[in-house]
Amino acid sequence: MKKYFFNVIIILIMLTNAILSQDTTFCGTVASSPDYLITNNIQLMKISNQPIAINVFIHKVAMDNGSYAITTTEVNNAMNILNSDYADFDISFILVGKDQINNTAFFNSPNANLFNVNPHSDAIDIYLIPEESTFNGGLAEDVISTAFFVAGKFNKSPYNELISTSVISHEMGHCLGLHHTHRGWRDGEEEDGTACVRN
Repeated sequence: MKKYFFNVIIILIMLTNAILSQDTTFCGTVASSPDYLITNNIQLMKISNQPIAINVFIHKVAMDNGSYAITTTEVNNAMNILNSDYADFDISFILVGKDQINNTAFFNSPNANLFNVNPHSDAIDIYLIPEESTFNGGLAEDVISTAFFVAGKFNKSPYNELISTSVISHEMGHCLGLHHTHRGWRDGEEEDGTACVRN
């Protein structure tokens, strides 16, 4: 009986870890359009052995008075994370510029309207908001899009600032057409956004 009880406890611990490892509460991205690749019957293949370089423009979002703006070091760190995470796929990111948006409303409650502030037609716009924000999460404009933001910090220990983690690469993946890995595991999972909402 003790052995049976011990096995049940181990299985429950493993199941809990599996469930928690799929936690996406930091991401608010939900595909608003049908899967582009499936709808258009597109076959995925690399058509060249040439590396791919993608222009990005970083917007540092701060309070109205300019406080809490991220530093140049933090911008460079975010770029290093992106380039490191995509290096195995021969994808690199080129910082073509940066600016600062002083707006307390967007700092504390970023939303899709932020993507209308200083957009660029020749780059993916990345809006970075530090851990002092009252909002914690990320959002891409859509799956296959040209803008995303990352704000705040993780809601769970160790409470790392999101802009200094691979969350930036996660949201970039949405811009490049990648859905969540758990997409489709349950009927209607992504359609109403229940798999990807902020706590």
